[in-house]
Amino acid sequence: MNTCRKPKINWWLWMALSIPPIIYSWVTPRDVKGWMISDWGYLMHCLHRTGYTVTHDIWSFFVETSIWSVLPPLVVGCIAQYLVVLAWEAWRDRRRRAKI
Repeated sequence: MNTCRKPKINWWLWMALSIPPIIYSWVTPRDVKGWMISDWGYLMHCLHRTGYTVTHDIWSFFVETSIWSVLPPLVVGCIAQYLVVLAWEAWRDRRRRAKI
């Protein structure tokens, strides 16, 4: 495999690898500020309680949730899809050379 090539991004593969862990981390119940609730459920509760006005508490919770629940799956998904695309291209090149 030639890793020095210009990276090709397969957006569908990246989304397929990144979005399920993001959704799973948002809806999995865990201890959120003393409650056994999901991040999404706690955010909805805060928004309903304040009448959909964004307070500092809601904003800080949203930013923290986004950083720890979204960023790692996006980075890992990007790396994984890059490696899959590299392996796929190498396999395709090998088959093409074998046919010639």
